[in-house]
Amino acid sequence: MPGLLKSSAMAAPSIAVITPVRNGMAHLQETIECVMAQQYAPLEMIVVDDGSTDGSGALARSLGSCRVLETPGIGPAGARNLGIRASNSDLLMFLDADDLLGPSVFQSSVEALLGAPEAGFAQGCVQNFKMRPDGRMNIFTRPYRYINVGSGVWRRSVFETIGLFDESLRYCEDLDFFMRCWERDISKVLMDCLVLLYRRHPGNMTRGLQGVDFGTMRAYRKRIERIRRGEYDPASPRRMAWPDYFGRGPDIMDMD
Repeated sequence: MPGLLKSSAMAAPSIAVITPVRNGMAHLQETIECVMAQQYAPLEMIVVDDGSTDGSGALARSLGSCRVLETPGIGPAGARNLGIRASNSDLLMFLDADDLLGPSVFQSSVEALLGAPEAGFAQGCVQNFKMRPDGRMNIFTRPYRYINVGSGVWRRSVFETIGLFDESLRYCEDLDFFMRCWERDISKVLMDCLVLLYRRHPGNMTRGLQGVDFGTMRAYRKRIERIRRGEYDPASPRRMAWPDYFGRGPDIMDMD
């Protein structure tokens, strides 16, 4: 199956999980452990320590289950790109240092991609959560699909076709990447399973950002520039309509 297996067709495809972290020590160990708990092989766990000053890189090394790369503070897009270049796996997943995986994510994604050889990635559902003061998890959104690169498992061939994340964007690099995928008609296979538990806490990078500060306009400006350069014809048909491809944001259930 082209784009999935690099070696024997009988071998399980390898997966690389790339986790950028900058001063994320509070949650990093839990994130790494949730990846290892999937018990999937062959698996690469790559933590990119992007200029942390709180010992995040040392913590990751001490766990002995991941490879740690260091950068001086280049931002999430650049950190993910470094992880992509350093990885050797057939499939790629991006998990932020404060988020968690749903159960059996890797196995479900591999099965979905094997069943859809034309698909560039398999995308599942996201739910937002926060921790209560008593230490219990409060999941406060219904499952949803949206423009979060962590909600999918991606074939390496997608990045060979689309290119890497845009390092000039400190925010909304995921929106920009999804737009480039849609413009190039990269198809996806949808999964009903929970892939990503997205943690909300006071230290979220995007907390309190909106409008210009969030970077949405910069991402759309880059799309307009691609159209002007003739890289994408907005009149050309797509296999999936824009609203279906990009999904919608979360419905809030309970914010206790």
